[in-house]
Amino acid sequence: MGFKYAKRNDKKYFYERKDIVDQRHRYLREIRKYRRMQKSIVFLDETWANSHVAPEKIWLDETDEGGWKRPSGRGKRLIILHAGEDMGWIPNAALVFRSKKQIGDYHDEMNSKHFEEWFEKTLIPNVPANSVIVLDNAPYHNRVIDPVPTKSSKKDVMQKWLTDHGITWERSDLKSDLMKKIKESNPRKAYATDVIAETNGHVVLRTPVAHCELNPIELVWSKVKGYLRVNNTSFKLADLESLVPAAFRSVSQEMWRHFCTHAIRKEEKFWEKDGLLEDAIDEFLIELNVDDDEEDEISDDEELDHEDRILMSADYEE
Repeated sequence: MGFKYAKRNDKKYFYERKDIVDQRHRYLREIRKYRRMQKSIVFLDETWANSHVAPEKIWLDETDEGGWKRPSGRGKRLIILHAGEDMGWIPNAALVFRSKKQIGDYHDEMNSKHFEEWFEKTLIPNVPANSVIVLDNAPYHNRVIDPVPTKSSKKDVMQKWLTDHGITWERSDLKSDLMKKIKESNPRKAYATDVIAETNGHVVLRTPVAHCELNPIELVWSKVKGYLRVNNTSFKLADLESLVPAAFRSVSQEMWRHFCTHAIRKEEKFWEKDGLLEDAIDEFLIELNVDDDEEDEISDDEELDHEDRILMSADYEE
C-alpha cells in the first residue's frame, strides 16, 4: 500500500509554518545579497566535548579483548567556541573553557556577558573587513538593548520607555493606552551583537530558528569532535583540552570550502521549496490561524539530515 513504519519527523512540519517560512526566506534573500556583494561570510557557533568521549567501535581480538577501558559516565566537559569561513578558521578566534557542569544543556554554560566579550574582543578584531557574521538564535547571542515593554510590564516602565523615545503620554493614560502608543511607534529590537558588529563595520545575520543545516560550522564540529573521539586515550579533561588545537587543524581549508558549498546547496533547495510552498500556505491559513508568538518547540540542535550525516563521515584529501 506504500506505507512504512518509521520515526515521525516533526521538524518537517515545523519547516512549513508560515512564520518560519517567512523567517527563512528573509535569511535566504539577505545571504544571497551579501554573496553578490562578495562579502566575507563568517559562521560561528559553540559545541562541547566530554572527557570520556571515545570511539563506539574498536579493534578486538578473538576473545573480545583489546583497546582500553573507558570510565563510566560522560566525564567532565569542555565548551568550545570558534568561527570560520570558506577560507578556513578565523585566526586567533577560538575560545575553549572548562564547564562547571557535567550534565544538562551546554548552552547553560554560556551567557551574553561572556559571549559579547569574546565577540567584541576576540572575534571582531580578526574577521575580514566588512564581514557578514552568521549566528543562530541562542539567547546569549541575542541580548536585547533597551527592551520594548510588553503588556505585562509595569506602568512606570512603559512611561519611561515612551519618554526615552520622545513619545508623549498623559498621566491619565491607562496601560492599554500606553501599550497602544508603544506599538504605534513600531519599535525594532536592537541587539548588543548587532551594535558591536556595526560599530566595527560588520553586519550580523541570524539563521532561521531550527535551521542548523544552513550553518556549515555544524559539519565542522562533527569533524572536530571525531578527531577528539579517536585521539582521546587518557580520559582526562586536561589531555582532551590539549588535543583541541590539533582537532582544529584537522579541519582543512578545503573542508571548510566544501562545507560552505554544501550549505549553499541547502539554501538553494529551500529557496526552490519556499517558492512552491507560498501559494499552498496562503490557502492553508484560511483554515488555520497561526500564532506568530507561539513558542518554538524545536531547537537548533536537532539532528542534521541523512545527507549531512554522510558528509560528516566523508574523508578528505589534505
